[in-house]
Amino acid sequence: MADHVAVTGVLLVGGASERFGSPKAIAPFRGETLGERAWRLLSEVCDEVIAVGKSLDSLDLPFPVVDDGDDGRAPMYGVIAGLHAAVHETCLVLPVDTPLVTPDAMRVLLDSEGVPQSGPLPGVYTKEMLPDLEARVAGGDLSLRGVNRTVVELDEELLLNVNTPNDLIVALAHELGSASTDARPVALPDDDAMVDLVVDFWATAISTARKLRSGEVFAAVESVNGSMKRSIVTMLSWHAKAVAPDAEVWDAGRLLERWADPGALSALERAFADYDLRDVSRALWETIDLFQGLEEEVGRRLGLAIELDHADLRRRVAEVVRDPRHASTLWP
Repeated sequence: MADHVAVTGVLLVGGASERFGSPKAIAPFRGETLGERAWRLLSEVCDEVIAVGKSLDSLDLPFPVVDDGDDGRAPMYGVIAGLHAAVHETCLVLPVDTPLVTPDAMRVLLDSEGVPQSGPLPGVYTKEMLPDLEARVAGGDLSLRGVNRTVVELDEELLLNVNTPNDLIVALAHELGSASTDARPVALPDDDAMVDLVVDFWATAISTARKLRSGEVFAAVESVNGSMKRSIVTMLSWHAKAVAPDAEVWDAGRLLERWADPGALSALERAFADYDLRDVSRALWETIDLFQGLEEEVGRRLGLAIELDHADLRRRVAEVVRDPRHASTLWP
């Protein structure tokens, strides 16, 4: 592929994993093992990928592992074995325990032929370095520091090294918090998309009121703070694009505070429910008010026809759960 570079990706899977408590290469991370993830990422960049480790570990991995040829456990052995086995003169060496490194970051390392500021791995190593590496081992020095003296600055978060199970949780938190995770730029809706969202919202509002009336407070909280708020966020994103078509607006509420209408954000603060019957009822009606206001303005700005009788819909909700902001009792 055009994005592939004529280098060998060397995946190191032979670490001791003493603090981790089990082989890191087979630790699960977002639907795949760390080994599978690292192999996949290297394969997006390098036109050859090999894994180096200990044959005696018998790791359950979907790719072969080249034995590093030494009884000791040190990245040095894997780098040397990888360089000997590689087809290409240049190798990009990636430890299995750096799950946040991205293909773009690896390309930066390759472009500079260097190592990051955090240390010698991940990094670029060449067959020309083999004499130095092997001389170090012969002299009892297993450190890779200083072998490649070219240092390139990378985002520190991308270099997170997973040494313990808690480190893996931290890596997952970084991954889940990434601005690219499950978020895409928002496009303006057409009539069908608008109608689908509006109909779904009002149906959910009526269903939530019925849950409250039957005493299902937890289910109602989930609905008001969950599905109904997701509808609000979608409408907020359409509103932002309707007001400023060139604005950078993301779905799933990413960076919401940067692009959403300030007045709507203020209303949104009041629209979340506590685990309390009366407060869920209040939040339900706050959410209805906010959504309806956004719905009407977006429809007007975009010229989308929403042929619904809002007064009747509000009456139908109120027949089940009155607005406690204006009445002394919740029930009709």
